[in-house]
Amino acid sequence: MPLSCRWLTLVGSATLLAIGCATTGADPSRDRRFATHLQDARADIEAANRELSRRMEAGDLPGVAAMYADDAVLLGPNGYRVSGRAAIDEYWSTFHKARRWKLDVLDVEGGEGLFVQRGRSTLMFEEEGGTRDAVVEFIVVWRKEPDGAYRVVVDAYWPTKPR
Repeated sequence: MPLSCRWLTLVGSATLLAIGCATTGADPSRDRRFATHLQDARADIEAANRELSRRMEAGDLPGVAAMYADDAVLLGPNGYRVSGRAAIDEYWSTFHKARRWKLDVLDVEGGEGLFVQRGRSTLMFEEEGGTRDAVVEFIVVWRKEPDGAYRVVVDAYWPTKPR
């Protein structure tokens, strides 16, 4: 099974699976257009990641939450689940001790306005007596909204060992 199919199956959306598993190859110009579209989307998603980091580091926690769609779902370890605008806003409001956020984009796949990003997040927290880094791996599904902005609709993360 191609990598894109495995990631999209993990997310569990039939729509995403259909997009991610679509084959190209019959039309070389279509393949080039798709590659350009994916490259443009990746650049937009990398910019969105930088904006998330900028907002976090500026202490703009409502601004971080605003980059999530109103119907977003956040999934963490041990069955942790947050969904909907109010819960997403409340979740991000708890990160007031965060000082630095590095988001690494490892891969982006998808199309038709839905893109899956695989990445790594390193969030530095200020604590009494120093700082602590929280490192997680994640899969985020970005949706291109009618206003042209990409917003997170699914954010699934799990802890990883520091590298």
